[in-house]
Parts: sequence; structure tokens; C-alpha cells
Amino acid sequence: MSEVAAFEGDGPERYVPTLLDAEVVPDDVAAWAAVVRPGSAVVSTLMVLDRERLSYEGRVDALVALQRQRAWLAAAEHRLLATMAGDPVVTTPLGEVDKQWVREDVACALRLSTNTASSRLAVARELTRLPATVALLERGEISTHHARALAEATLGLDQATATAIETAVLEKQRTPARRSTAQRSVCSRPGGRGVRQRARGASQRIPSRSANAPTR
Repeated sequence: MSEVAAFEGDGPERYVPTLLDAEVVPDDVAAWAAVVRPGSAVVSTLMVLDRERLSYEGRVDALVALQRQRAWLAAAEHRLLATMAGDPVVTTPLGEVDKQWVREDVACALRLSTNTASSRLAVARELTRLPATVALLERGEISTHHARALAEATLGLDQATATAIETAVLEKQRTPARRSTAQRSVCSRPGGRGVRQRARGASQRIPSRSANAPTR
């Protein structure tokens, strides 16, 4: 596969597991997917993991990986919604641009109430002022819930104040002592092998196990 995946904070991890790897060494692939940057290469591999063949540890890794992919997709959705909110193309019979139709179309497309669609659009617009938040969301380092809460907290504030709040909140989010119990469990398993360490080991094992195997 030509796509490159990367460990957070490290150089590119040049090997991306194949679909065959997901069948042969599913736990290793799940550990790899839990720490590499989200993207299409990770999604396609995750989708073929057999949950029945994963160990308990592997299933937790797969959950972490899926959550990170959801965050990546959420960042893309926020960007699209912000573009729709800022550049409406629907015109009324009188030739006027009607932004309310954007809200109606979003509500219809996402099967939301108009109030919820309006809220989604407002959050997406606000996130354009919080680029660091969107960047972390895209990398799967925070959840869409965190991004939305921060956007709602800065609505109506001037840019300098919004940026100061964003910086302070994200700094706390990235502090290890404030990680959730689930995150600590994933990152530090009994036996001393954290998910990041296991993923690096997996990335080394996978190529040697499949170097001579055909790629689907």
C-alpha cells in the first residue's frame, strides 16, 4: 500500500498493514491502529478486523482506533459545515441568498431537527476560530464532544479571548494527570506494556510475517 501512516510525534511509519495482516495478526494490527494518525489506510484495515479473533486487549485497542477515526471524520464534517454556513448557494425566488435553506438542507441530510442543525452550523463556524482544536480533533487526540464543548464556550467572545481559552483548555487536555481512567488503562496495561510500545513492536513484526505473502 502506498499510503503512509505516522505515529503521533514521531517520523513516518513507512509500513501500513495489509488486509491479510488484519486476518493473520489482528491484535498487532489493532495495536498499530490505536496510535497511528487517523486516515483512510487505517479505516480500511480496521474494517476487516474480526472482533471474535481479537483478544480482550486487542478489542480495547480497536475501540481506541475507531474513536480516533471518528474524530478525524468529525473534523472533516465540521470544515464542510463551516463552508456551507459561510457560503450559502441557495437563492430565493427573488434572487436573494437565504441562509435558512442551508440549515434546512443540513437537517434533512443528517436527519436532525432544525434546531440541532442550526447548532451544528454554529459550532462549525466557531471552530474556524479555533484551529488548534480542529487540528487535534483531526489527529484523533480529542473527541468531537471536547471540540464542541470548547466551541460553545467561546461563542460570542472576541478572538483574543477565544484563543486564550482554547490554549488553556487544550493544555489541560494534553496533561497526562488529567487523562481519563480509560485512557490510562489503554496507555498502561498490566505488565508494563503500553499501547504505544506494543504498536511499535507490532509494526516491526507485521512486515516480517507478511513480507512473502500476497497483498489483496
